[in-house]
Amino acid sequence: MTDPTPRRGVLMVAFHFPPQKGSSGLQRTLRFVQYLRDYHFAPQVLTARAAAYGATSTDQLADIPADVPVVRACALDASRHLAVRGKYLGFTAVPDRWATWIPAAVLAGWRAVRRTRPVVLFSTYPIASAHAVGALLQRLTGLPWVADIRDPMTGPGSPATGLRHYAHRAIERAVARRASQVVFATAEARAEFLQTFPTLAPERLHVVENGFDEQDFAAAEQFNAAPLVVDATKPLVHNAVPPLVLLHSGLLSPDTRSPVPFFQALAAVLQDGCFAGRPLRVVFRASSSEAVHRPLAQQFGLGEVVQWLPGLPYREALAEMLRADALLIFQGVQHNPQIPAKIFEYCRAGRPVFGLVGLAGKTARFMREEGLPSLAPLEDALAIEPALRRFLGQLLAGTVVGMPRERSARFSRAARTAELAAILETALLERRA
Repeated sequence: MTDPTPRRGVLMVAFHFPPQKGSSGLQRTLRFVQYLRDYHFAPQVLTARAAAYGATSTDQLADIPADVPVVRACALDASRHLAVRGKYLGFTAVPDRWATWIPAAVLAGWRAVRRTRPVVLFSTYPIASAHAVGALLQRLTGLPWVADIRDPMTGPGSPATGLRHYAHRAIERAVARRASQVVFATAEARAEFLQTFPTLAPERLHVVENGFDEQDFAAAEQFNAAPLVVDATKPLVHNAVPPLVLLHSGLLSPDTRSPVPFFQALAAVLQDGCFAGRPLRVVFRASSSEAVHRPLAQQFGLGEVVQWLPGLPYREALAEMLRADALLIFQGVQHNPQIPAKIFEYCRAGRPVFGLVGLAGKTARFMREEGLPSLAPLEDALAIEPALRRFLGQLLAGTVVGMPRERSARFSRAARTAELAAILETALLERRA
């Protein structure tokens, strides 16, 4: 028997959405869209046209439910579409490089509201212009607005400076003033926002952490027969002994996620000769930083150890995590209030994890609490060296393990969506009151 309860419309403003490729953040919105339908909500998505994205992939377009409308507004990337000889005017990238999306998205969103009559608005970071669109649509329509800040837009962990910083702070003020409910990915991010805006009612601020989708991992099992490392110039087998494979899947950066201290420590560990009988491979998948970091790895004599491989379709990337001997996290102290979405996928993969993180940060605390204690400070090669030596020794001895499946089940996207649905209900109750 079908449930007669009608679905309530929710307009979801999200810049990152398929076919965008390269942002793990799109998984949060995509799974909310899928699972909110189980809680009597009818989502529709307001996003950007594919031309705005630096990289695209069609592999997750089929995950968008057929009954979910997707409105795509025109957006230009200042660094690609407005640049002359690689340079563009700074004001064209305020609050971010896709600022041109704001007027187009507001117009498209206003039309969608008039056409479909949603009862609540939702917008999600990390593209600041998405919250600018949410604030303007709330002002135009009067609908209750739930702003998914996720991580702090300003403060110690924010890369925004100058005009962009002030624009981000203005958007935060608009969220504090106009949003009915505000959502964060960690309790630390919530506390930081409340410290910035101490007059806010704490009950308006909620935590919905990131997670993983079990259906994605079920599909990823199909790819397990494929070889883990595909670089033909560096064979997997050396003297018939398979290598010990450490995998980092995702973006690196020279400032907040630099692997250079890790390279220095790894070179020192390998000089000991304790892994002569078992070759080691460190795989960086879809790092977007090969041009910067490959020469540095070679300077440390790691040219035959470190491999730089291009991106994979999402589920194939998950399958690669399942097959690795261990997984690497790089997270600088600037991101201490945050937990990367990747760590929840690593938990579900069930592989041992070595965290190069700020030891006083949220990611380090999460790993310790969840039984993943192999940690070292990202910026300190001298501290990384003994921690890495110990971790590799445990891998060879089989004494370090990943998170058990039954423990990681708490982090499923379906469970996270139930939390968001309750927040949307609160926003609607406030409106009725």
